[in-house]
Amino acid sequence: MISEQATIAEEAAAQVGKNLRKAGSLASAFFGDTDPSNRNEVELTTKQLAYMFGVTTMTLYSWRKKRKLPHHYLPGGSKPPVRFDEGMILAWASQQGIPIVNDDYKDYM
Repeated sequence: MISEQATIAEEAAAQVGKNLRKAGSLASAFFGDTDPSNRNEVELTTKQLAYMFGVTTMTLYSWRKKRKLPHHYLPGGSKPPVRFDEGMILAWASQQGIPIVNDDYKDYM
């Protein structure tokens, strides 16, 4: 009886660990490896971000997939618009060693 309880406790502990790892990977998928406390609520468009870094929108798409560029989707449609929080992006760029090429990116439309 005791060995059965120990086995059940071990299985439960393993499941809890698995759930914590899954939750951590979901947070990482949303925020990348950037601390969410860097958010400043200034939202940038894909075009503004491409101009900021001096890259194409396809490069940004690649960075979203491969380098975990922090982004979020606005509600609506089958292809909802993507937005980037300025504070998160600046922290991410610093971590990645990517320079800001154009400082007037907020004015770019």
